[in-house]
Amino acid sequence: MDIIISDPPYPHQFIECWSSLSSVASRVLKPYGLCIAYTGKLHLDECMARLGEHLSFYWQMVFLQPVTPTEDVTPGTGGTR
Repeated sequence: MDIIISDPPYPHQFIECWSSLSSVASRVLKPYGLCIAYTGKLHLDECMARLGEHLSFYWQMVFLQPVTPTEDVTPGTGGTR
């Protein structure tokens, strides 16, 4: 497989998904394949550490999304009301 693009759940209760993603990606990706995963910044350090269990880190990209007044951005809420 050349590439994996994933958007694991953001709440911390799902943090183990990052270890699972790392394990699966290391088994199925071709050499120099890419694993691209979206995450919020609240648990970024732990997500990166878990990906690093089985994968090498190359770079980080940032996508800025505007927040509208109707969105709840309280940490730990998963962005829902």
